[in-house]
Amino acid sequence: MIKCGDIGISNRPSGWYPRGVRFFTRSNWSHCFILGVPYLERASVLEADLKVQLVDWEKEYIHKRKDAWMIFEPILASNSCRVSAAEETFKFYNGMTYGFLQIPWFTVRAFLKWIGIGKTTRNYFPSGVICSELVLFYLKKLGGEYEESFKHLTLDETSPQDILTLIYSYPNLFKFVAAREL
Repeated sequence: MIKCGDIGISNRPSGWYPRGVRFFTRSNWSHCFILGVPYLERASVLEADLKVQLVDWEKEYIHKRKDAWMIFEPILASNSCRVSAAEETFKFYNGMTYGFLQIPWFTVRAFLKWIGIGKTTRNYFPSGVICSELVLFYLKKLGGEYEESFKHLTLDETSPQDILTLIYSYPNLFKFVAAREL
């Protein structure tokens, strides 16, 4: 069902953090991830949670049943390109801490937009890494049409909703694979 390099968008219905992300990004989704290279012969997920790490797909996303999710396959990228881009993303970000200070900036930007001050860009607290930054880096590493289609997004101002919006905007680049609702 899933392959290395597939993109996941997820949501945990409970908890203050996922609720805050959904509220300030005006999204139904609060997290995104990359289905990673098999680790110890098991499907893994490359994600930025408390830090960038590989977690077991079955254990964290199937058996726990805490997250709703959707999986999309980047259909124009070869398997070897997907594996290479996933490995490069893992090597670049492995072990980095989560960018908790980036989240208040999303809040400030949302507030300024709501009161009509206009679109602000660039995160003033680019320390650490957030999930959408990890996925965007991966998509750009796929090259070709993926790099071109996502080039207008910057790493420190992209949300899971931005990733999902572009996935839906480019049906020639992505194929829906699976979903779980809670």
